[in-house]
Amino acid sequence: MSLPENRAPITKLYRLAETYKATPMVGRSHGVQALPITFGHKCAIWLSEMGRNHQRLRELEKRLFVGGMAGAVGTRLLCRIRVCARDHRRHARQDR
Repeated sequence: MSLPENRAPITKLYRLAETYKATPMVGRSHGVQALPITFGHKCAIWLSEMGRNHQRLRELEKRLFVGGMAGAVGTRLLCRIRVCARDHRRHARQDR
């Protein structure tokens, strides 16, 4: 398993940031009106957050996508899903 590569939201946010880079809006700080900003700037902030979150998920990917296998003898062997599939094919060949 791996993280899906969905570029549609990133592309859309980039286009929104470019389109509305000069459109003013009310800035907020803790839910209270603050200095004015542009909607394009707000979209760029969201885009930056998405990039950081995606990077964090990529760093976690190696640790998250791990599955457990309990063998016939109860070894409770933990292995990565990709490795398990490869080992399963190897063991199937040996059992013939």
